[in-house]
Order: sequence, then structure tokens, then C-alpha cells
Amino acid sequence: MKKFTLKKLMSLVVLFASLALVSCGSDDDGANSESNITITDTDGLKIELIWTVENSSNPESDVDLDFEVLDSDGEDVVDASRVDAFESENFLSSLNDGVYRIVIEYFEGSSVASYSLTIRGLNGTDTQTVNGEIGNSGTDDNTTISVITFEKSGDVYTFM
Repeated sequence: MKKFTLKKLMSLVVLFASLALVSCGSDDDGANSESNITITDTDGLKIELIWTVENSSNPESDVDLDFEVLDSDGEDVVDASRVDAFESENFLSSLNDGVYRIVIEYFEGSSVASYSLTIRGLNGTDTQTVNGEIGNSGTDDNTTISVITFEKSGDVYTFM
């Protein structure tokens, strides 16, 4: 009877683990997001980055994350790199149309951080949120991951 019960239990564990992996929907860098979301806003976007650290009541002092918006040439057009604080910056509609990429940099710390990057129109309610984890590489603090790409065409921002 014990072998039958143990076998059944192991089957359930494997089933739940498989379901958890399939439902993550993560891409190459481990970030989760919905694809092809469109935000239309005449003034631009507000991009906010917050994070948590396991067993920490003050994650901003344990880990410092920054984000940048890079154009297709890899040049930063928005750089959110305040000292030891959650990040929030605007991406103005006056910037050129084109393809942009948002990257998160693990600037300082030694713990894995669970981040939430939220992008919304400055005048609207549509949002795009990307959640994931980032830690330092062990050799230096400046681990950088590409989180999401979007195309700006006039007042329309399409996330891929």
C-alpha cells in the first residue's frame, strides 16, 4: 500500500511541477510579460521599477537596480539610476519613432531581487507589466538583462 501511495504522490508532484513550468511563460531572460500590448498616449510613457528581496524589510538598501531605455543603436535615451531607490522616469512622446529596448541593471547588492517593471501612458490607464528576477553574476555587480522591446510610432507604443 505504501508503494502505491508514494508512487501516486510522486506522480502528482511531477504533474504540478510541469504545470508550474508551462504556466510561467518566461522568455530567454526569465522575465514574464504579455506580448503585443499596445499603449496609446499623446504625452508618452511612465516607466516604474520596484523590487523585493527575500527576508528584507528594506529592499532599496539591500539591492540597487536601475533601468535604461536604449534606442536601436544601443544609446540610452532614458536613464533611471538614482542612488538606492525605486526608479521612475518618463519616456516622452517627443522622442523619435523607432524600436526601443528596456534593460535592467543589477547595480549593487548580493541578494536576488524580484522586480516589477510597470509601463503606463502618462494620460491613460493602459499598462504593461514585466516581472522577473535578477541577481549579480558573482564576479561583479553590474549584471544587465534585456526585459522588453517596444516600437514607438507617433503616439502608439507596441510591446513585443
